[in-house]
Amino acid sequence: MDTQKLAMQQKVMKCLEDNLKVWSHILEMQKDYDRFVKNMKKINDLQPAVHSNPEPIAANIKNTHEKLIAQLLPVIKVLSVYAHDKGMKKLEKKLKIDRKALNKLKPNQLEKESLAVWKAITKHQSANVEKAKNDEAENYGLSQKMIDSLYDTIIQYKNLQENYKEEKSASKKAISATDDRINANNKLLKKRIDKFIYLFEQSKPEFFNCYMMARKNKPMPANPPKKSSSKPKNQQSGKTSEPK
Repeated sequence: MDTQKLAMQQKVMKCLEDNLKVWSHILEMQKDYDRFVKNMKKINDLQPAVHSNPEPIAANIKNTHEKLIAQLLPVIKVLSVYAHDKGMKKLEKKLKIDRKALNKLKPNQLEKESLAVWKAITKHQSANVEKAKNDEAENYGLSQKMIDSLYDTIIQYKNLQENYKEEKSASKKAISATDDRINANNKLLKKRIDKFIYLFEQSKPEFFNCYMMARKNKPMPANPPKKSSSKPKNQQSGKTSEPK
């Protein structure tokens, strides 16, 4: 987002707004001004999304990432013992993963891995319910509370990632939309309003100078400084030089 152009356009809008009585009788200029203001209002509406800060979500994702690994690792280790005891070689092979490997996983990979482990436990629990042996996992230290807590953290981790992506995407779209409005206003200034303003160079020099200073992104002085001269009064011309 071009913040300098936006700051300039805000100054221009204020100058035009403060001098409405001077120029508003020019209908075509009024139409251009209305379009300009409409764009500025849209830009203003977009600012919360433009300046949204996803860092708190990112910090929460990091904390939840660490929490998920801390909950997942003991489940994986104990489940691998259970799989070995039950001759579940395919499951045992899948569970050959350590903390270092888990830390290297990308967020979506960690989420997938965690969900796969949780599903393996719940699938076994469902099968054992029919055999009235649902307490076998408990015998290995895998309590229902641990399993439920793992699932809750997986869902929390997934939701945080989605929120982060949505906020980043919304911010990116808002910046793009803001740039489009800034560019549209710049065209209005260059192709139309900048030209209308010369109607007032002689008749309303204060307004003309206000506009020109705004276009240069410079503030107008509240009170023009008094000019001093070392020349005698009878040598002073009384005329001021043209602005550069």
